[in-house]
Amino acid sequence: MITTDTLFGELSLVQKEPDPRHAQIRKYINKVQRDSGDPEQWDGRSAKALSNWLKANPSVTLEQAVSFVENRFASAEPRGAPPWEWIPKLTKYSEGPLDKYGKTWQPDFRAGYEGMKAAKPGSQPSRKSAQGNGAAA
Repeated sequence: MITTDTLFGELSLVQKEPDPRHAQIRKYINKVQRDSGDPEQWDGRSAKALSNWLKANPSVTLEQAVSFVENRFASAEPRGAPPWEWIPKLTKYSEGPLDKYGKTWQPDFRAGYEGMKAAKPGSQPSRKSAQGNGAAA
C-alpha cells in the first residue's frame, strides 16, 4: 500500500508493508467457513475489519489469532454472520468458545470426572436424587 506522508512540508511516498498475519488469518477464516459448511464470506469490509483489528492488537501472534477464530467457530453462536461483524470482537474468544449466553464455556467440575462422563448434555440430576431419599438419619 502506498500512502503520502508529509514531512517538513515535503510530500514523500511511503511504502507500508502489509501485516504478514493478515493473509494467513484470512485464508484460515475461509478454510474454517468452508469446513463448517458455512458460505465463504469475504469482502473489502471484512478485510478492513481484520486490518483494523491487527493494528489494534500488534502483540497478538498468528497462533493466538487462529485460536481465537477456532474458538469463535466452536462457540454456541450463529455462524452465518459475515466476518466484518465478529472480527472487531475477536479477542472475546481468547479464553475459549462462548456459550449461548456469551460467556466462556466452563465445565461443571463439581460432578467429578465420572459424573461429567455419565451426564448427558442438558440434563441435570433431579432434586430428590441430589438430596438423597428424604429419610432422616
